[in-house]
Amino acid sequence: IGETPFKQLLYAVMAAVGGKKKVYVALDVPIKQLPDLAKQLLGLLYASLPYAYRRQLGFITYAKEPQSRKSVHLTFVEQGSLRLGDRSIEKDYILDFASGRLMNVDLDGKDQPYLDFAWDNLDRLERADSFYQFAERMLEDMEPERQTAAASYHELCVIYQIEEGSKSLYETHKAAVLHGLLDYLQPTGSLDSKMRLNDLFLSCFDYEFDRVRQGQVPEPFIMDVFKDYYRIDGKHIESKLVSFIILALNNANMQNEQEAAASFYAAVESHSALSRAFFAKLLTDARLAGSLFIPFLEIKLQA
Repeated sequence: IGETPFKQLLYAVMAAVGGKKKVYVALDVPIKQLPDLAKQLLGLLYASLPYAYRRQLGFITYAKEPQSRKSVHLTFVEQGSLRLGDRSIEKDYILDFASGRLMNVDLDGKDQPYLDFAWDNLDRLERADSFYQFAERMLEDMEPERQTAAASYHELCVIYQIEEGSKSLYETHKAAVLHGLLDYLQPTGSLDSKMRLNDLFLSCFDYEFDRVRQGQVPEPFIMDVFKDYYRIDGKHIESKLVSFIILALNNANMQNEQEAAASFYAAVESHSALSRAFFAKLLTDARLAGSLFIPFLEIKLQA
């Protein structure tokens, strides 16, 4: 089984544990060898599954033909038993390696970071286990259904690799990463229990701050994420966040990006404490008052 079929199988198993569909697999092996080879493949699957899936996965290593059973997500069946047109299984995940027919597991065009990570770490069990432990800790105070949602692991494996130093993944998945980090830091006590994520979020803030100092205009969602983090831990970033907003507004005005500037003002206005800190800063500096406060005031008066 090569890379793509293995990812399709892993995708199907994760979807089955988190949903209602079943997975039926017919291996291209003699019947006598099927149970033993099914166990070998299960060993690889278990090593590629986060702990929450391992705790729930139900399987049968040999069945004469497909049959839906409660709490059994994955069934290995005899060759030839997965017949075309069988309406009882047409909506399930079918991986008939004997005939080369794989149904309902098309991954074309789908971004599946976790499947890539699992494949890349099939022979790096220590790194894979390190990630599973990380994911377990990050999800322990979240809603139970998120522990068997594939989206959680796509998100967390990207975050894990960014923490390891992958800047390209951050740039590719920036919106998802920042919103994801913020989401995991929302539950009470998370700043202490998830210090790794908090440190990573603050390093992303520093990275975006440096970009703004270099003249970049941040995307509006970046401003919104940092404003929402201010609700969680405002006292530690207030001064730097106000400076970030001032730099962003100056850059937007210099580059005539008025829509961006308006969105930055709106973000500030949506949070009373941040608004007070921001306008207090403008009003203690005549230059800033002239360039950022008076134009804002004129717009408000016109409105």
